[in-house]
Amino acid sequence: MTSIAVLAGEILSNLLYLVLLLLPALYWCVDPALGLRVMLLTMVSGGLNIGLKILFQVPRLSWGSSLAGGGPGEQSYAFPSTHAEQTATAVGWLACTTRTLPAFAVAVVLIVIVGVARVLAGAHTPVQVVGGTLVGLALVAVMLVLDHPLAGWLGNLTMGGQILAAVGGSVLLLVLYPACLAAGGLWPVPGSLLSSLAGPLDPSAHLIWTGLFFGIATGAVLTAHHQGFPPAPTMRRMVIRYTWGITGVLLIGLTFQALAGHAIPPLSWMLVSLGAVVCGWWITAVVPAICRHGGR
Repeated sequence: MTSIAVLAGEILSNLLYLVLLLLPALYWCVDPALGLRVMLLTMVSGGLNIGLKILFQVPRLSWGSSLAGGGPGEQSYAFPSTHAEQTATAVGWLACTTRTLPAFAVAVVLIVIVGVARVLAGAHTPVQVVGGTLVGLALVAVMLVLDHPLAGWLGNLTMGGQILAAVGGSVLLLVLYPACLAAGGLWPVPGSLLSSLAGPLDPSAHLIWTGLFFGIATGAVLTAHHQGFPPAPTMRRMVIRYTWGITGVLLIGLTFQALAGHAIPPLSWMLVSLGAVVCGWWITAVVPAICRHGGR
């Protein structure tokens, strides 16, 4: 029964990755403004999550057992839960912006399912899951306050000013990692165990979140100043647009992942970061440009 529960937990928790794959659909097919906000907020949440993990350095439960280094999901520190935080951030923002009872109901259900799933999978304790959820919801609350003032300020800037703002935001997100690393070290992982892991201190994941933020933000600026990006007019156009759009994302991601896999740091870090930037440009600049000129 325990094995079944763990398997069910892993399956349910991986629904988050499906949600992340679907986020560009909001930008391409439904509402570019809403899609852009939820994507950028998700990138910020990802970077913040890694920073907090590095700051607190809470070891995984499995690191002290025979399961140490057993899977890619166990390579990062435990607090706060990435799955719980990202779920709360994405669905929490969507629920708060749509302001409908069904949206809030779906958000609550997804947050609970993912949180319980992570506990069943043995990846987190309930405290770590609740912590991740609270961080995600707190980030949503902060952005609800800042959204309109920030949008108004950005709207008054020139294209160059908006790009500089995107660069500034990316730099702030980037320096979060070394800042938390310098302030952390509360519960460091023993060197003997660290050598058996891919490396909870590896900056690759943080570079991916930062690269995506930069690519998505700067790409959106270029799109906004070049005739915008109207949503797809029909369901058929939505399906076609999403299919080839997400195929491009996967191809770019897999290509740079393969290149990084054959390189050593710091070259591998540069490659994963560049791949994330290119993915971001593809999502918010290239796909809209192709749709404008090709009618797709």
